[in-house]
Amino acid sequence: MDFKNVANISKAGCLYLQARIWLYSLLSTGAVSGEPYIIHPCIFTGAGRVACGQNVKLGVWPSPHYWSGNSHFDTRSENALIEIGNNVTINNNFTAICLDKIIIGDDTLIGINVSIMDFDAHGVQPHARRGNKGKFGQISIGRNCWIGSNASILKGVSIGDNSVIGLGSVVVDNIPANVVAAGNPCKVVREISID
Repeated sequence: MDFKNVANISKAGCLYLQARIWLYSLLSTGAVSGEPYIIHPCIFTGAGRVACGQNVKLGVWPSPHYWSGNSHFDTRSENALIEIGNNVTINNNFTAICLDKIIIGDDTLIGINVSIMDFDAHGVQPHARRGNKGKFGQISIGRNCWIGSNASILKGVSIGDNSVIGLGSVVVDNIPANVVAAGNPCKVVREISID
């Protein structure tokens, strides 16, 4: 782990943060490949794996929840894969819960408190809510996307290259490339001209 980004913080603060990152690494049971640049406590759990490209940054200083929060990467089956491309920055308090596959494209920025989940977690019918994972579907976030803070991205969704997802959006349908989309449910607001 590399702590050069926290050099401007007081020594006591830096030690506190390093201790939290170390503790969460001890609690992690999931497989991680690559060398993510972890500057915010992250826990990796589950039977699957998280594959990180080059220059992946997990955590942002100074940003909300830097001191108090943590990010959680949970792969809930042996075949589950969270694939994070090159030059991706994921802000604090991120959650990815994966039963199948979540792909985050190169050069993508992800805001604070974003949740990505590729399955329902529970059945909708009352008798199926316990012990049933519900429906699932791969999530694909394209290259150079910007996912705004507090957004939720749900099962089976594809977000096209260069698109922006607005603050607090709930993405339940595919979003094309080169657009700004926002809302609950998330809808295209306007196109982005690519020069």
